[in-house]
Amino acid sequence: MKKTIIGLAISSIFIAGTVSADEDYKHGVPFHSESDDAVGISSIADDSNGTLTITLTDGSSSSHQIPVSKTYNYRDYTSNATSKVFAVSGSSVDGSILGSLMYDTEVRHYDRTLPGQTSYSRDRKLGGENGIGVNYSVITLDTSGNELLLTKLERFNNKGTVLKETRTMTPGVVFRTESMEVGKGFGSHSSLSSSKAGGSSVIQSVTLLGLEDVTVPAGSYTACLKILRHRNSSRLGGIYDRINWFCPNGIGLAKQVTMTSTTATTVTELKTITP
Repeated sequence: MKKTIIGLAISSIFIAGTVSADEDYKHGVPFHSESDDAVGISSIADDSNGTLTITLTDGSSSSHQIPVSKTYNYRDYTSNATSKVFAVSGSSVDGSILGSLMYDTEVRHYDRTLPGQTSYSRDRKLGGENGIGVNYSVITLDTSGNELLLTKLERFNNKGTVLKETRTMTPGVVFRTESMEVGKGFGSHSSLSSSKAGGSSVIQSVTLLGLEDVTVPAGSYTACLKILRHRNSSRLGGIYDRINWFCPNGIGLAKQVTMTSTTATTVTELKTITP
């Protein structure tokens, strides 16, 4: 006799433990049969590890994986380096975002001595790591919560010896979070105040595009977060789009591509990293 399974429509089931067939209808699954030869569902069990087991009234059973949205924590893709050197191609004379002169190298030194905070100097040079300083700034990030926030940008003279301006963002501009999902975006709206010039707003949206392998002068890295960022602010880079690749195992940023409406595309790639 051919058996017929009645009402096995479980496109969306989120249950824990075992569901009894005593109920006529539960979680979108009818448990009654309209024919003597039909086989109904006896129970549905979720092992809490993403596996759903369906047992029929004839004693047979089958297992199914429950689709679960995977989240990614930015802390698993941050750098533990003390310094990094990036090779830069396509930089522009557009002073609003990339400094007053072209540059081909960016050197970063990291400071994590204060709890819940990471700051790093960003020294942009023309002519390699020991070349002429073009643009020097210090960026401060708040790492105390479940979001990575940009809270302060300090601009110095090209040698990094004289502070020229401090820009403070309130609340901090959201860079990444502890629960990012592929294809889902998030954003922030911050107020920028300046010690030198007028303030402005900072509107930023971020989307995790997926995981991707990347090869740069420093080496090849696998399963890196590929993140798209769009920002609009007259005092913090103007309007631009940027794709970043953040890699696990203490590497952090390995590559970024910046695109603006007024300048050529700028590609920044990790060249060396110092633990």
